[in-house]
Amino acid sequence: SIRTALEQNRSIDDMVHNLSNELYKDEIFVFDNKDQLHKIPAGARIIDYIINIAPEPDWVELFSGANVNGEFKTLDTTLKNGDRVELVIA
Repeated sequence: SIRTALEQNRSIDDMVHNLSNELYKDEIFVFDNKDQLHKIPAGARIIDYIINIAPEPDWVELFSGANVNGEFKTLDTTLKNGDRVELVIA
């Protein structure tokens, strides 16, 4: 893909953006309320995020949703790269 980009005279910024998308297409990175970075699968929902970080499976029942980038979202909301997630206890 780098060779193709060079042959098409794309900018360095375009090449870096496309390369990073290809490298990380199966995962995304989100921040918690303590600014810790978490890697989760692409397409993960808030409930998947909870399952990924919770030490006990029963913890999922404690949460009603999350504030994502300052807006309340339900557990079935799909997260995006760079989202800031603050879990809300039911």
